[in-house]
Amino acid sequence: MASRRKKPRVVLWLGILILFIPCVIVAAVLWNSLEDPTQPVEGNRFVDELNPAITDEQLDSIAAAMEKYEYLESVEVNCISATVRVLLNTTDDISEGDLNWMINDAYTTIDSILPISTYFTNTDTTKMYDLEIHTYNVVSGENQIYYVLTKTGGAETYIIDVLTSPKNQSISDSILNPQPEEPTEEVTE
Repeated sequence: MASRRKKPRVVLWLGILILFIPCVIVAAVLWNSLEDPTQPVEGNRFVDELNPAITDEQLDSIAAAMEKYEYLESVEVNCISATVRVLLNTTDDISEGDLNWMINDAYTTIDSILPISTYFTNTDTTKMYDLEIHTYNVVSGENQIYYVLTKTGGAETYIIDVLTSPKNQSISDSILNPQPEEPTEEVTE
């Protein structure tokens, strides 16, 4: 009879131990997350990546090269989280054709300073930068034209999106101007 009583105790302690281990793991994760939420997580996710690196001097060269455009009001060039962003704020009276020409010419100018194949194209062993060029005439309003050229490191070529024009006009119209549906009569028998 003594062996029958020991068996349930062993199963009980084994069950408690099996439940205790996940509880300890969850408690450790919670404790670590509560340590100091005001401090950023330190580290570098770009270890052995982004080689060659883009320098501040090269970004300044891009900004200086963008000053050549006639309709330009301001230029901002930055590199945040491995994305080089060039923001070209133009005069309000620029035409859509001139804005389109400007974004393509800016891409060519950047390619002459930082070759696209070197800085903005991934290799088999290294991830590289992304490039965004924003050209716009007014921040908001009826005559706003906003182009964005995007070249990611993994893409073969760039794409240009016109943010102020819908890609699918019928879907845009149905969302912006919904038509109420006609009520249907139920047939009761």
